[in-house]
Parts: sequence; structure tokens; C-alpha cells
Amino acid sequence: IAEKKGENYLYNLGFEAGLSDWTDLFGPPTQIDNVAPHGGLYSAKKTIVAIPDNDYFSIVYQDIYYNNQGTPFPANQNVWLTAYVKSNINVLAQANGGIMLQYFDASDVAHEIGKSQISAINDWRQLYLTATIPAGAKRVRVSGFAFAIQGDSNAIGGTVNFDDFVYSYTQIPPPPAHTQLLNVGFENGLNDWDNLYRPAFVTTEFVHAGSYAAKFTIDEVETDAYRGELRQEVAAAANKL
Repeated sequence: IAEKKGENYLYNLGFEAGLSDWTDLFGPPTQIDNVAPHGGLYSAKKTIVAIPDNDYFSIVYQDIYYNNQGTPFPANQNVWLTAYVKSNINVLAQANGGIMLQYFDASDVAHEIGKSQISAINDWRQLYLTATIPAGAKRVRVSGFAFAIQGDSNAIGGTVNFDDFVYSYTQIPPPPAHTQLLNVGFENGLNDWDNLYRPAFVTTEFVHAGSYAAKFTIDEVETDAYRGELRQEVAAAANKL
């Protein structure tokens, strides 16, 4: 399966050779950053800018094929992806960054099969994905991404850094699961919370404690009931069941 490079299926996984073997897509060019990388001397950095009439979305990626001949994947294939990501984004911004897995079908249409992200302010954090590449996939795309909602001035100048990617067909141990809620007062924005259905916002109004709270605004929904949800999954601690 594919051409393996040491213990990884990616080249230049820590950006020690700059952006060699990586490709930029959308947005301004990725920068190579030498300030406090996770490992080695460098990391890759995305800086959020205003894009007229569009959301900001920018990726840096590598494509991986089944073999050097470009043969489609002959059977379903489990895959694991991990990378270290850090962010410095205004807590009030509707913006995030992370890692993403996609496959391309026989018609060269992209399909997302996994995404893990952070928002607001984080030091280096290991993000982790596992997914299944379906039989017939032409190639797989491994990406680091940054995103911000159109017109969100709070997001401008926010940064997301990426380092030390690993892509493997052998299971990678997941990071330790947390056994308590994180960011319980939303002082670090919506970081650590999954936002489902309608979007949530961080606000400085009607705060119970600290400086921030999370807010849903019920707008007009023509075809269905309104539903917005913030969710965290917490592992059961030993001897607590």
C-alpha cells in the first residue's frame, strides 16, 4: 500500500524543508515560522485575512496515492492521522483551524471523511483522526486548514500553526481522553466544544461569571424547528461508574 517513507506516508512532515512537498490552496501563502515550533526548527503558519465577499478558508496539503501508478484503492482502508496544531485567534471570532482528511472519487470529487479542529488560543495540541478510505478512491488528501466567517473582523490577524504530521495505515494511539469538562465558562471562546446544527456565538453580554458566555440567537427557520447545540464528550473516570 502506497510508498512508505520511514514510519510515515508523508514527506517533510515537520516543515523542516519549508513547504517542499506541500501545496497551498486558497488564501494567501502559508508561511514558515521559526518561533517556538513543536519539533525541529520550523512549523507552518496560516494567518487569517479578509477575503472580499467570501469566508476565509485556506489549506496546506499533500495528496497520497495507493501506489506510484495511481491505482485506485482496491478495498476499504482504515487510516490514522495526527498532527500538532496551535492557534492564536481572538476569543470572539468565529474562526478555527485544524486537520482534515478527504478522498477523491473516480470523478475527482472530494469527500470529507474526518476533521479535528481548535479555536481561540491554544498552545501546541495533538489533533487526531481515524477514518476509512472507501474502495475505488483515487487519492487521499491530508490538510492543515484555517477558517473564518465572512466579515468577521475579530478573526483578522488570527494565526494557526501546524507541525509534525503523521499519516499511517497502522493504528496510532489516541491522545489521552479528558475526564472533566474543559473551558466550562467559555473564557477561551468555543474551544473544546462541538457546535452542532445552528451556530453559537461568544458574547460579553449577560455573563454569569468571568468575561464571556456562549449564546444562540433564534432566527427564522422556515422548514424545520430551530435547534442549536454545544457538546463535549467526557471519558468516564476509573471507579466512577
